[in-house]
Amino acid sequence: MRYLRGIIYFYLNSSLINIFIGVSYLKFWKNSWANQINGTDGSWFPPLYKKDLQSERLYLFSTDVCRSLYAKFEDHSSVLDIPTEIFSIPAELFVNSSINPDNAAFGLNVSGIFDVSICRQGAPVFISFPHLLYADDEYKSRVDGIAPDANVHRTLFEIEQHTGLVLNAQKRLQINILIKPDRLIDDFRLVKEVILPAIWINESTTINQKSADDLNNQVLRLFVIVRWISILLIPLGIILFIMMIVIFTKRRSQYNSARLLFAESHNTIASHN
Repeated sequence: MRYLRGIIYFYLNSSLINIFIGVSYLKFWKNSWANQINGTDGSWFPPLYKKDLQSERLYLFSTDVCRSLYAKFEDHSSVLDIPTEIFSIPAELFVNSSINPDNAAFGLNVSGIFDVSICRQGAPVFISFPHLLYADDEYKSRVDGIAPDANVHRTLFEIEQHTGLVLNAQKRLQINILIKPDRLIDDFRLVKEVILPAIWINESTTINQKSADDLNNQVLRLFVIVRWISILLIPLGIILFIMMIVIFTKRRSQYNSARLLFAESHNTIASHN
């Protein structure tokens, strides 16, 4: 089991992101904690076996928003008959800083809309979930056709617990442009300030049947075998321990009987003399 987990952690380390645009530490945000590059690329996470899923946070670095994020446990699931755990990016990472003070370091003053102009050469680009999911109603009301649905528009990962492999991922985000009134441009003089959705993206991947079969046969089956061996070793150890006690007790009894018999024989010889 230790050997298998050693292999897993070796490949996990190769998925860790340590450098972004040539640096190992960011300078975009307001404190050292926010500027850390922390987590994987989202294709692999630490194994979840025997962990408290409710309190677990899985960290990944998102190049889209130039910061580290985390995913939290949501539910149990399965992918092609392989048991998995669903983790998703929580709304708390995108609410304004008055609700979640940790977001103040990222300048998140408006819920659901992440200003990434600071790491996009000043371009007025804002990242959100599709259909401005989790955004303030003030901004959603300014755009026609907005219909946010967490079941459709959130980002999630379905993870195999022994290996930490992501068997199904649904990465969803929306690129928005900030539009402001401009007195120098006739068409923009009377425009209200609005976060205008430009495009939303759904990058999805799911393990295929052949890869799922290979994972089952070459990796997960070994975990099952090792688990059953460890389960069987417990009663076997108990049985061997009991047998040792019985044998020890029996031999001690035989030894005591032999000593008693020897003592009686010695006393008889002495009495005859």
